[in-house]
Amino acid sequence: MQLTLQNLTVDFDTLRAVDGVSLQLERGSIGCLLGPSGCGKTTVLRTIAGFEVPSAGTVWIRDREVSRAGHALPPEARRIGMVFQDYALFPHLDVARNIGFGLRGAERSGERVEQLLELVDMADYRHAYPHQLSGGQQQRVALARAMAPRPDLLLLDEPFGSQDAELREKLAGQVRDLLREDSATALLVTHDQFEAFAMADVIGVMNRGRLHQWDTAYHLYHTPGDLFVGDFIGQGTLLPATRVAEDRVLTEVGVLQGDIDAGLEGEQFNLLIRPDDVIHDDDAESKARIVARSFRGAEFLYTLALPSGNRVLCLAPSHHDHHVGQEIGIRLEVEHLVLFARDAPGGFDKPEGQVLD
Repeated sequence: MQLTLQNLTVDFDTLRAVDGVSLQLERGSIGCLLGPSGCGKTTVLRTIAGFEVPSAGTVWIRDREVSRAGHALPPEARRIGMVFQDYALFPHLDVARNIGFGLRGAERSGERVEQLLELVDMADYRHAYPHQLSGGQQQRVALARAMAPRPDLLLLDEPFGSQDAELREKLAGQVRDLLREDSATALLVTHDQFEAFAMADVIGVMNRGRLHQWDTAYHLYHTPGDLFVGDFIGQGTLLPATRVAEDRVLTEVGVLQGDIDAGLEGEQFNLLIRPDDVIHDDDAESKARIVARSFRGAEFLYTLALPSGNRVLCLAPSHHDHHVGQEIGIRLEVEHLVLFARDAPGGFDKPEGQVLD
């Protein structure tokens, strides 16, 4: 493994910023710590970098223990690269010299710098200075500078935070491609799930210092491990569901079949329903009233009220142009039965039948 955290805990006086985080990141993979502001993700990154000292647990980079309780190898001894949110380029150095800053001797203007200039598509700007570049260009130069010494691990702290939402996702995809081409191992910190989805192979969802789930984006969305992950990743609704057979539950929109976690006891559950689980079908027996809609170009996102008052979200092609107050037919197509006990603790305070976002 390129990175291993074992029960990592970080305290600041009486505040526990990181609480028993354990994860592993394989060589050549891109990981992401995702969560709301103040969840502890940046403290984890700073501890990996050597800027904070653990109160408990260990940090391993490749086969070296670099941090343990009360001890931390200095950042410069860890073979890491770091990309900051503000890029931190040297204003008095041109692009080529910024990229080569961490290299020694002839390497500073040699083959590695040329390789990275081509890799980040900045060869034509080798003699330009940071103030002459766009934000996206500065971001690529900062990335190339961090990659130049071929670090064992590259850390990215909200690297796209200064960009607008549309550009963030585009840049994340571009950076992913660059890291892939250079066979780099990287860990990203962000609060933006679309940025995380566009870039990372594996994502850790954090809240209040704890790591709730370390998994692929697909599994975080379709099989969240708890209510907080289900709420934080994507959108959805909790609907009451009653077990009527070993592999079936009854909801007010019909009976659904699928695997039910053997660890779930009892008969009454809350079922997580995603917008793509709700199919608009005028011939369906179940009807729902449109209470809100959001036009998204190719699709409408409808908020629908069921006869009980519970609500679900539905994605429908935009040529299905229905209006608020109109009643439409719906059916459920659920690939995964994501069930929670009625009294399961979660990261939010919303009753069943309410929209999660």
